Amino acid sequence: MGGCSKFKALIAGVVLFLSIQQADAFVLIGPVLPAEMTASGVNLNITDDLGGPKELKQFFRWTTPYLVYSFDTSFVQYFGVEGMAAVRDAFRVVNDFFEPEDGSYSGVSSMDFARDGFLSNYNTTWINTTAENQQVIDLKSIVLGMVVNQLGVGNPHRYAFTIRGISTNTTATQWNFNVRLKNYDPISWQPTDEINGVNYSYRLIHDAAPISGGILVAPTFADMEEFTTDTSGNAWSAVSGILDAFYGNTAIYWTDTPTLFGFGVYYDGMNAMGGQYSPRHALTFDDAGALKYLYRTNNIVFEQLDPAVSVIKAAQMLSPPHAQNFLNPNNNFIVPRGIGGPTGVLPRSFPRGSAGAAGPQTANFMTTSPLLGFPFIGSTGTNMGPGNWTWTSGPCAGIDRMQFYEGEFDSLIGITF
Repeated sequence: MGGCSKFKALIAGVVLFLSIQQADAFVLIGPVLPAEMTASGVNLNITDDLGGPKELKQFFRWTTPYLVYSFDTSFVQYFGVEGMAAVRDAFRVVNDFFEPEDGSYSGVSSMDFARDGFLSNYNTTWINTTAENQQVIDLKSIVLGMVVNQLGVGNPHRYAFTIRGISTNTTATQWNFNVRLKNYDPISWQPTDEINGVNYSYRLIHDAAPISGGILVAPTFADMEEFTTDTSGNAWSAVSGILDAFYGNTAIYWTDTPTLFGFGVYYDGMNAMGGQYSPRHALTFDDAGALKYLYRTNNIVFEQLDPAVSVIKAAQMLSPPHAQNFLNPNNNFIVPRGIGGPTGVLPRSFPRGSAGAAGPQTANFMTTSPLLGFPFIGSTGTNMGPGNWTWTSGPCAGIDRMQFYEGEFDSLIGITF
């Protein structure tokens, strides 16, 4: 929680450049370069722990379809059984989105916005007035917002309009701010100024002193703050904006807090506007659009394993010994879904480890995409031992579906079972 008490003002003679289209939209987040966080020495207020707004095809997403969450002793003692139930409800929303409990579709690639109740699902909030008066925060909603952010979706109410560069005119009497719209339509993937059916604009917020004696003073920070005059009640409604209710990493005090979330506010599928009321419908249209874009199987981008990650061959706990497990589909390879076959199994032409191979070895290989029908050349695999290669980099498709499972946690030694 933080902020800055420096005064806000509009720089005189500001010139803004931007082109927009109207639609509903989402923001993608990922690691940002230092040049994306500052311009001409000015802090652009892109300071989230998870990164900042990214262009299409330059995002963060998970490539692991099976994830585990646990509760440690301190959480259980503080929040109790009801708190644990709230967290489970949040993960149920995400699980139901990727693999619906009612079987209406399987994987986000086959999800249809209109058929599956997301097309007009602009707002899924409700207010519990008793909780609001007692200043109580809904734990399920907080966790849901955190998970959506961790999956790679940013807050569109904060990052739809982003400063790309700052310069002065020839006489150094005015600042020129270059602004980029990084908010994308879930259907057309075109930039748009509309979020969950609401149009937004922006205003410049900064801490520069007024021009005095013709001298232009550079600000310490500057940000394009989104705002709207909409009165429909659907403004600031994205689940991906929930955590910004707490003024996380920001250099400014927002005039309009970029989220509906607050005391007494909760997100739930029963509050959906799209005509369907399953747990997954706690996600708004733009949240659903972002997740579908990121994880659909035909979103193919170059990805690579972080060098700091140590890949360990999964132990085979099943009987008989040749039985498959979810981490190693054919007991030899660990490969992202969408490379080499529908189950992620590499073709026979992939080089296998030879007996007596010493240490990790890297080799280029060619795989055939079941989605596009042509080979990907230049992917890289590492020999982890005889008959055991693991993929390390190359073109990769979205994993389509994922699930979160609850696991036991040992608070004494700090590990999951």
